[in-house]
Amino acid sequence: MNIHSRFLVHWTGKEFLEDSKKLGKLSDSTIDGYIKKLTSVVRNGLYMGTDEEIIHGKNAKYIKVTFPKVCFTEIKLSQARTHAKKYGYLGIGFHRDFILSHYGNPVFYVQNGKGGIVVENLDLLRRYVHRDSEGRKQIEVILGFLKNMSEEDDKKLLYYDEMEWRILHSDLLERKGITAKKGEKLVFIFSPQDIKIIVFPSRRVMRRALEDDWLNGNLFRKNMPTLTTISDCSSF
Repeated sequence: MNIHSRFLVHWTGKEFLEDSKKLGKLSDSTIDGYIKKLTSVVRNGLYMGTDEEIIHGKNAKYIKVTFPKVCFTEIKLSQARTHAKKYGYLGIGFHRDFILSHYGNPVFYVQNGKGGIVVENLDLLRRYVHRDSEGRKQIEVILGFLKNMSEEDDKKLLYYDEMEWRILHSDLLERKGITAKKGEKLVFIFSPQDIKIIVFPSRRVMRRALEDDWLNGNLFRKNMPTLTTISDCSSF
């Protein structure tokens, strides 16, 4: 049996988490927000975040990484509810082969705090490589795939259990039309047909999406992805 999921899911809708504590009783405004979010994803692509990430290492060493990226998880849908509680209850899923063909890669999880010898040595390597401008770009791509296993010196390995994949923005991906600048934002580009599964917060949100004229004309009628809800994921 394959222990890895064939589908990688990007979870979004974090801004609605406070209003989504009771998924069976979502307000009309929150449902509208989810529909607008899905429409934006289908129309424009997935926004690539640029939040600063600090990778902690041994001997008080750390690496700061600020790299435009879009994240996915290969957690099986049956285990996704806990993950969605943190990142949002709307899941947009792609086949793993598609993500691989678009330069996606699993992150490199590293120990942090007292056991972080990988980070300590990468910090030294980074300082050496940064003397060369071209080498600086290359090392930043590698570091963009680093992720802490947990909060510093926390033994719960909270992040390690997220089974994260990433696609990073680069000049190469922009030339290939995989990433693009839209106004002030960078986005990961794909066609509606590339979406293979959509996980909705509730059946009401799913019904509203299916009734939406734009989503019908640009997504559902062209290539219907698998549709499910976060509550139904437990049976996957």
